[in-house]
Amino acid sequence: MKNIVGLILFAIFLSGCSTTSPPQITTPEIPEQKTEVISRSTETQNVKITDVEKIVIQKTTTTSGSNTEDPKPTTTIKEEIEDKTILIVEGKTYTLPYLENNSVHDVMMTLSAMSSQPFYFEVKEYTGMGYFVTSINGKKQDTRQGKYWIYYINDESAKLGISNYIINQGDVIKWTYGE
Repeated sequence: MKNIVGLILFAIFLSGCSTTSPPQITTPEIPEQKTEVISRSTETQNVKITDVEKIVIQKTTTTSGSNTEDPKPTTTIKEEIEDKTILIVEGKTYTLPYLENNSVHDVMMTLSAMSSQPFYFEVKEYTGMGYFVTSINGKKQDTRQGKYWIYYINDESAKLGISNYIINQGDVIKWTYGE
């Protein structure tokens, strides 16, 4: 009986002496990015990136002639792309603020550095033409099958590498993977 009481007192003593430590927080390992960092822009510190394009919905009403019924409102959807740079990669849309004298490369570097979702890319330099993308988010070009990353500016195929094309206000940059 004394042994049981002694064990209980000892257990109470040990539980009172134990210190509580905060729970261990572990973060999942993120695979190493194979991005070749070529340049960094200091102009990107205050950039806010959204995952979807900002859309403005306007309600309008119309009346016609002698119709006295209440007019039904119609909804018009208008994309607001002024003062924005839109980057579309395989159907995913990123909206970034427009900054003067930024190249496509600068915008992609900004997105890579600031996006809440992983975005990374690899490039290869061609003398006189600039940098060309060889991989986006781990999807690499396949020269044997003739599949490459191709970008379009306002639905027109680009003629320069991403480091040589300076973005204009309202440009939409679209990346496709294919022939």
